[in-house]
Amino acid sequence: MGEKSVEERVQGLWHRANKLPSLQNLNKELVAEWAFASKLSVESVEERDIGRFRSFPAIVLKTGNCIAVYPKVSARGDSQWLMNKKQRDADAELWSKVEWFQPLWVSFRDTGKILAAIAHRNKLEGPPVPI
Repeated sequence: MGEKSVEERVQGLWHRANKLPSLQNLNKELVAEWAFASKLSVESVEERDIGRFRSFPAIVLKTGNCIAVYPKVSARGDSQWLMNKKQRDADAELWSKVEWFQPLWVSFRDTGKILAAIAHRNKLEGPPVPI
């Protein structure tokens, strides 16, 4: 069996991180230590927030060939993410009443009006007015 690829070694670091008691224990020193032990060509390791709309703390590892982002919080353990998912799931359930999906070209304000109009109706009744 040959030497592992960079991708496999980077994935190996993620599997190792998931064995920690908590992803909060993950830090740049630990990732750097693991990366060097895995014979990765490390350019930099930094701890920073990632994400344009909803950021989360992460460790960013840069090697010659790739950039790996290791989140320091699990989606299952992030209360804000869980609350947002619960709301999106509820919205999806409302859209299914009218056998639709959320249209990308309609503003959130307008989709809010549509969802409010169907929230208390069953699937057989359909929308209260033509939309």
